[in-house]
Amino acid sequence: MNILKVSNIMIVFFIKWLDKFISDSKNCINQWCIFLLLSFSFLFSGAVSANKGWYIVEKSEDRFGNSSYQSTFIQNELMRIENAQSIFILDLKLEKITLVFPQKMCYWKGNHDSLKSAFISAVAIQLRTTIAQLPEQERETAETEFEKIMLSMNSDTNMHHLPNHISIYKNGIDLSLSGYHSIGYDVKIDTVVYEKVWFTEMVKPYSADDIRQIAKMTKIFTKPSVVSYYRTSEEWFTMMQNGFIMKSVLQTDIGESVTLVDSMKEISIPPALFEPPADYRLIGIDELIQITMGDEKPEIKPVVSPKPKQIMPELYSLPEQK
Repeated sequence: MNILKVSNIMIVFFIKWLDKFISDSKNCINQWCIFLLLSFSFLFSGAVSANKGWYIVEKSEDRFGNSSYQSTFIQNELMRIENAQSIFILDLKLEKITLVFPQKMCYWKGNHDSLKSAFISAVAIQLRTTIAQLPEQERETAETEFEKIMLSMNSDTNMHHLPNHISIYKNGIDLSLSGYHSIGYDVKIDTVVYEKVWFTEMVKPYSADDIRQIAKMTKIFTKPSVVSYYRTSEEWFTMMQNGFIMKSVLQTDIGESVTLVDSMKEISIPPALFEPPADYRLIGIDELIQITMGDEKPEIKPVVSPKPKQIMPELYSLPEQK
């Protein structure tokens, strides 16, 4: 019981941090599935020319017709994921991460190792506080579990081989999606199909080394779940090395959640799109943790003259919900 208790506390703390960053909107459909699908699928969109990149819009919809959109921009080892609430920018070559908070007009930018260390430190403090409040006879067991959690969080990657009861195989159902022939695969857990995915081999992926670098840099943003477990497996990445995901049908507690590439274009992306807005305030790591954990204190900001907002081309606007 105590091992589960400490593990669950860590996971709840972890999910709270991630959920705060990704979205505060109750209307977003399965944001974690969207984020994982983008992080570990759309980034492997194949080698592009030095002047061209990919602009991808993904739509997610649940069984009640509620939908949300997310855009991804990829060019020259740079990636930007944005939805109505947040912006995430990844520089693969320099191993830099930028987190942008539009509602607060601020951003954090730095090495992913710095963010990882700060987050792990925050988790450790929370867990230490919890362990200290446990009865003395339970602390030894809790300390052992604490060390396992810290070891896992400090590792560079969480990739692994799947156990025998989880399998990924072709389902024989191919589709044409956005003009790309897409091969159907099922992810089965025991005897139940947990997810159906379709990916095209018409767009070739990056190398296995690139995939592992992405897994390393995005690990702290991966919510612990069954989905993240098999999507960070060697078997999943072996499949991903040969294709590009176009559609996912995932079984959830409230029914099917469908994630589909709404549009995909090869374009030249302005370099400025991979930078935070010039009029946004740069914040430090401590304030970043406070914001993402919801523990920030009210601050008095100086009054500044409003600056005209840059109008991006219509191409880069999120589509309106239909």
